[in-house]
Amino acid sequence: MHRFFLHRFRQATFGLLLFPLASGAAPLRELPGRVPPLTAKARRLADPAPTQELNLALGLRLRNRDGLTQLLEQLYDPRSPRYRRFLSAEEFAGKFGPTEEDYAAVRRFAEVHGFAVTHTHPNRTLLDVKAAVRDIEQAFHLRMGVYQHPTENRSFFAPDREPSVEADLPLLSISGLDNAVLPRPASLTERPQGSASPESGTGPAGYYWGYDFRHAYAPGVELTGAGQAVGLFEMASYYSNDIPT
Repeated sequence: MHRFFLHRFRQATFGLLLFPLASGAAPLRELPGRVPPLTAKARRLADPAPTQELNLALGLRLRNRDGLTQLLEQLYDPRSPRYRRFLSAEEFAGKFGPTEEDYAAVRRFAEVHGFAVTHTHPNRTLLDVKAAVRDIEQAFHLRMGVYQHPTENRSFFAPDREPSVEADLPLLSISGLDNAVLPRPASLTERPQGSASPESGTGPAGYYWGYDFRHAYAPGVELTGAGQAVGLFEMASYYSNDIPT
């Protein structure tokens, strides 16, 4: 009797394992790291509305990762002839960015599943889309949920499992599937509520000069910044001669 049930169990298991291939379904690949750890401690409240739309960023895999790692080591090695010989955005895309074929494949995947493409990027590393919850669930083989935040007085949405896609789809990551962690200001000094307002700098039209930021974030500090490195992340137009100045 024991052997009989063991034999039938093996038959059933074998049939389940072969079912995706027998039905013609493509094997799936999981994209880890998309389920926020908070969901393990949170209480599920409800399902989001199927028509609720989310803005997602689909990230593609880079090419020649070993070559990129080697280049990065050379760029920061003073003994290397390539020391600080940085690539332009176009050169990086040509050497390491996803191919046009890969970008087109991810775009086709998005459009087939009802996603609206909202923005494309020249280096082909990201594809911005907008999609309804029901289409997201179908495309990535998951279920979205609304959860009670375990430490904050609010709810958040998140998937109940890691998203899965066809194994040959050149997709690396998906951003925007949850809002478990919200961005917060990281001010180094406390400011009275309502003491700041847009375009209140001392420059023309209320623009901000450097000393406006110094007064706001580091008042009474005698440091000059000598010996320190500063990175400028520009989201709009800027004058390149401002950087060396």
